[in-house]
Amino acid sequence: MPIARSLYVSTDFYDEAYEQAGNGFDIREKLSGAIVPHHLFVKSKIAAFFRGLEKYDYETIILVGPNHFHAGANEVQVTRAIWHTPYGEVKPDLNFIDDLVKNNLAAVEDNSFSGEHAITGLVAFVKKSFPKAKIAPVILKEKTNIEAVERIAEFIHEKIRKEKAIVIASVDFSHEQNLAVSNEQDQQSLLAISAFDFPTVSDLKLDSPAAITLLLKYLELSGAKKSTVYSHTNSSELLGAPESPGTSHFIIGFSQ
Repeated sequence: MPIARSLYVSTDFYDEAYEQAGNGFDIREKLSGAIVPHHLFVKSKIAAFFRGLEKYDYETIILVGPNHFHAGANEVQVTRAIWHTPYGEVKPDLNFIDDLVKNNLAAVEDNSFSGEHAITGLVAFVKKSFPKAKIAPVILKEKTNIEAVERIAEFIHEKIRKEKAIVIASVDFSHEQNLAVSNEQDQQSLLAISAFDFPTVSDLKLDSPAAITLLLKYLELSGAKKSTVYSHTNSSELLGAPESPGTSHFIIGFSQ
């Protein structure tokens, strides 16, 4: 079985994030899906999201994110790796992953995940908040065919135990813009995502429209279209440098 590792190997980084997160976000309904950043500059917000989910009994976390470095040969890639984190191992949901592969919806390319922070950045949060959960990491290249994305969403809808699973799009939003431009782009993104406006989503200024589309298609099929924004942040604003280029982030939950 291949081995992969979380972005950081010490508990100190994540423990500090959870300490800063306090009791976490007040998530009042069990979520079917979510959008969460992987930019660990906002680690306390990520921890607050996962802590807010801890009262729910998820067994499978499907993490969908961009293939930032265009690694590997296939548009849609998965891994069977066991993930080593500071809190112990996270096991893959091999039944789900192997079914994706058998149905020609994804290809196993373990090496693509070793430096992919869309996944490595979040697995330790998964392990700390859901120590018994399994994960199914999926990464998508920038130009992944929309029909392929829709087929995966349909497959997830048909195969998973929805009461025990959550689909998380690991996505950062506006990049390399000052605060004013970033906020304008983020407003457009939020409107399109909240409205499930798929043609607009495909052109949004964020790092994986394909991952967002996959999530929203799954949520649409599952009837989980109620969205709640738990956090909207921007690194330029947090650093007190609104004219400097930065990265923005949303944490959005979706429920029935």
